[in-house]
Amino acid sequence: MKKFIVFIAMTALISGSLNTVFAKETTQQPLKNNGWNHGNKHGYDHGKKLGLMKQLNLTEEQDAKAKELRTQSREKIKPFIDQIKIEKVKMKEMIEQSASKEELAKQKEKIADLMKQTKVIHKQNLASFEEILTSEQKTKFKEIKKKKIERNKEKRGKKLNHRQN
Repeated sequence: MKKFIVFIAMTALISGSLNTVFAKETTQQPLKNNGWNHGNKHGYDHGKKLGLMKQLNLTEEQDAKAKELRTQSREKIKPFIDQIKIEKVKMKEMIEQSASKEELAKQKEKIADLMKQTKVIHKQNLASFEEILTSEQKTKFKEIKKKKIERNKEKRGKKLNHRQN
């Protein structure tokens, strides 16, 4: 019996030591892209003058104004995003508690209204951004947006096809 207890204690000690070693290894690895794991696939590289800003060939003044607009937009949208998260949690809880269809519909509508408000702010931000662009840059920006919309449609099409299969 003593051997069994010693064996259990040693196993616990060893597994605890291994957890500590592996935990230290994973926490010491630097995060790429400020913690975001999507690289440059969205056309920007977190603070570096790449992607959209480089494609439009913005001046330093335009770049500074664009950063200011993004900051202002984030500040305006953040309360809505936070509220959307709260309402989605409420919705999940309502589903788990078997809420009525009417209550779920109201909650869904509440979330949709908040999302509409974020879209309005986003459109205002885009309009403000376009105001700082030259006519050539506006043309280029419209082309970039059009390509992005086409890529998104293709992605949605692939997802839909994948779900159907």
